[in-house]
Amino acid sequence: LCNAHHLPLSMVALTGQSLIMLSDPLRRGQDPAIALHALDRAAEDRLRVPCVYKCGGRTAAAARRLGWSVMPVSHEAWLDPRRFDLGSPSRRQLRRQVRKAEKSDLALVSDWGAALPLAEMRALADTREKARGFSMGVFSAFYVAGQRCHLAYHGDRLVAFLTFHESHDEQTLDLVVHGADAPQGTMHLLVTHAIEAAADEDCTRLSLAAVPRDWPLPKPLAQRFRSLSGSDGLRRFKASFAPSWETLYVAAPTPANLGLAAVDLADRITRPREARTPRS
Repeated sequence: LCNAHHLPLSMVALTGQSLIMLSDPLRRGQDPAIALHALDRAAEDRLRVPCVYKCGGRTAAAARRLGWSVMPVSHEAWLDPRRFDLGSPSRRQLRRQVRKAEKSDLALVSDWGAALPLAEMRALADTREKARGFSMGVFSAFYVAGQRCHLAYHGDRLVAFLTFHESHDEQTLDLVVHGADAPQGTMHLLVTHAIEAAADEDCTRLSLAAVPRDWPLPKPLAQRFRSLSGSDGLRRFKASFAPSWETLYVAAPTPANLGLAAVDLADRITRPREARTPRS
């Protein structure tokens, strides 16, 4: 999504009924109202419903001022790697998991680009039980090669890896992949390693990505939702790092628009499309 001067405003995705803006405007300091107006016009041109998904409080406030319907949708876990202290009392559960993994003689490697074992990474990613799409992370060798990656080996076998989107001062967790034979605590150790590496590079913010909010649903539906989304396990895992939590929102011009966009989002997340490599 671009403005009149062809400068990028935000990332968008075209779905069956919606044009969905992902997160906040790309440029720091950009007025979110400008991006929302551009999204509205672009959606109208394409006969789609405009929607903003997983935006922060500033964009949500701008949407409310425009009269849009806004709802909290998830909570993002983030921390400052430079201030991360594994020895703090709030991280005792994390320390316990890290110690278990360290006893397994895991070898941790950080790399990116052509040096990555992309074939092994794809094979491991393909063994994941629950495929997710859209904003939930899909393995693509093209994109992974441009990300910051941290890998865990047990002997000569790749048993887990993480990938991070990276900007000049922030890293955001994208893919979290581990095999069934990864030793206990592997992912806790691997994320801790990634945080310490980010601190060495003076990264000021590392996001552990978001977990779905608890929706006010009848108990059987709420349990079903948590089971499908894996939100309970995700929240426990991320909470062990004692992060800060930021509420993220979904917004659309009307409640009906919000409902249509929610259907599209659910479809794209639970039925992921095959990742395509962009053409040059």
